[in-house]
Amino acid sequence: MDGDAARQEMFEAGAVWPGRQGLRLSEATAGGPWLIAVCGCSAVARVDARPWLADGLGALRLPALEGRLRCLCGARQARLMPAPAGEAGGPGSPIHVFR
Repeated sequence: MDGDAARQEMFEAGAVWPGRQGLRLSEATAGGPWLIAVCGCSAVARVDARPWLADGLGALRLPALEGRLRCLCGARQARLMPAPAGEAGGPGSPIHVFR
């Protein structure tokens, strides 16, 4: 199973990671600027958090930022989680960031 499929299974099971509600953007990006966004339609994308960090939003908790994501399916939010260290994003993401 690839990493995206494993993350999707975790999202569907509701067990993304312990303490999810308490995780701040600055903590989630300590290993690098990338986050994983998962939409309810099963789209998974890597999200670059650098614009949010540059805007001084590092103290916000991840759920407060989820409404700033838009999926190609029309969803106006997606769940966020830290990306594994060293994992970077790529072009053609189905989920887009709005500042």
